Amino acid sequence: MRITLLIILCILYPPYAFAKDGEHDTYLHISVENDNFGGASDRYYTSGVRVTWFNDKIKAPETMKKIAKRVPTFDIDERTATYFSLGHNLYTPENIRLEDQPINDRPWAAFLYGSVGLANLTRNDYNIAYIDDLELTLGVIGPEALGKPIQRFVHNHVIDSPKPRGWKNQLDFEPGVMLSWQRRIPAYRVYDTDFFDARFEPHIGATLGNIRTHLSAGATLAVGSNYRQDTPTRVFPAIPGTGVFETSPNGFDWQVFGGFN
Repeated sequence: MRITLLIILCILYPPYAFAKDGEHDTYLHISVENDNFGGASDRYYTSGVRVTWFNDKIKAPETMKKIAKRVPTFDIDERTATYFSLGHNLYTPENIRLEDQPINDRPWAAFLYGSVGLANLTRNDYNIAYIDDLELTLGVIGPEALGKPIQRFVHNHVIDSPKPRGWKNQLDFEPGVMLSWQRRIPAYRVYDTDFFDARFEPHIGATLGNIRTHLSAGATLAVGSNYRQDTPTRVFPAIPGTGVFETSPNGFDWQVFGGFN
């Protein structure tokens, strides 16, 4: 089981995901996923950390503009926002106590990366709003991704977990590049009551690259104290979210959500 720990630092108030009426909106979002939160299994996808800085007034980098022109599903306009991310993922076999790599088990690997992305809010001819993300990721795998020292430090000084012994088997150095696009429709179906609101949000996506290549489709169901289009962001390529939240006029809100991909 993986549980996401979300820390949202609102640098400027209020933290809306897209510009409104000339406001200058910025946020810093930190996602931490670790199997220690759900039972300390230490296997397969064992850890993921992603830090994202979002600013709706930063102009799209020229490289991203050129890429966006070649993506028929993405159009840059005055509402397009730019974000930058740094991330680190860890992957291990089922048993981290073994020094030799088991046959047909998941290899030891780490992925250290940086991303630049564009987010765009659009309405179609039926006045249905959808949000597109276009993201370019550059990174490395192998010893240069620092998987061995990071996992050993965490296991020795932060959590009570066994010593990982098989990092000598990790994948060799390789630069990584990925281009990802995803679309979600946050208000596809909305159900309002006096006690809670529910929202059904479908999404689709695609990624091309030497680290990961896939097509995806899925949906999120969110139930909360009032209608909103916000759900927490997970470490890619999990189900998508906003990573930024509107301030509640009540001072307190609750939300329960789940999804599949």
